[in-house]
Amino acid sequence: MDWIRKGIGLYDEDLVYKVYSLFRDSRGNIWVGGMDANLAVIDKQDNISYYPIQQIKSIYQSKDGHILTTGRFFFFW
Repeated sequence: MDWIRKGIGLYDEDLVYKVYSLFRDSRGNIWVGGMDANLAVIDKQDNISYYPIQQIKSIYQSKDGHILTTGRFFFFW
């Protein structure tokens, strides 16, 4: 998993340093939520996308496939 090593020794404002929630969705994407960085989504090809929402404490997928997060704010994707 090269995406784990990408941030070692480097500071990047998008990287999640305080992880509070990890979630693998039905498509195999890994969602990473934390307190001081944007919500990150890592796909099967190790591409990382960021959503401008922070302070994520939990991530959930509904039966119809939507991703829901909770924390300071609510996110629906």
